[in-house]
Amino acid sequence: MFFRYFAPLLVSIFLLFPSQNLYSQTLEEKIGQMLMVSLTSLETSKDTLLIDIQTRNIGGVLFFQNTLQNPTQIANLMSELQDAATVGLFLATDQEGGNVARLNANNGYSTTTSAEFAGSVLESVPTTRSQAATMAGWLADAGINVNLAPVVDVNVNPNSPAIGRLNRSYSDNPAVVAEHAIAFMDEHSSRNIITSTKHFPGHGSALADS
Repeated sequence: MFFRYFAPLLVSIFLLFPSQNLYSQTLEEKIGQMLMVSLTSLETSKDTLLIDIQTRNIGGVLFFQNTLQNPTQIANLMSELQDAATVGLFLATDQEGGNVARLNANNGYSTTTSAEFAGSVLESVPTTRSQAATMAGWLADAGINVNLAPVVDVNVNPNSPAIGRLNRSYSDNPAVVAEHAIAFMDEHSSRNIITSTKHFPGHGSALADS
């Protein structure tokens, strides 16, 4: 089980950093590698981000909807940032599907279904797998190499404002959640996209958004 899910992660990291010797980095460079920052605005923040990547060895960048405009712009942006980096960047977004999907019909992609729809309405792992394959393809083509998904919260409280109310959980059954999450991760792994299961501690029973 360990090698099934962590070996692709290690391979992905190696591909990002093929010749980087962490032992040769200064303390400041190592600290920079531990930081993932957000690009808040294409108009006012990109130049500062490029300087931080070039001079502070920033490890990664997180993108939200406002900086992802269309497929061509996204791919060009990811390429520009990677070209500025000495060490390959982790370029991340949240592409769960449904209500939390930074790539969607508003920026040139397609509307996707929620985890709840696939896991609890359709009860279809193939649906989850098919959609994950599509989204992983979008991310790979764009140059985004980290997907902050899937959600593995269990839908204990359907009125949880962060999870249940937004249809972000596959099921109230942990085994079903695990089955769908594994399918989701498999499809991303096959495209060398790193996934990040969330949330810890679980939001599925929370009464508020922490």
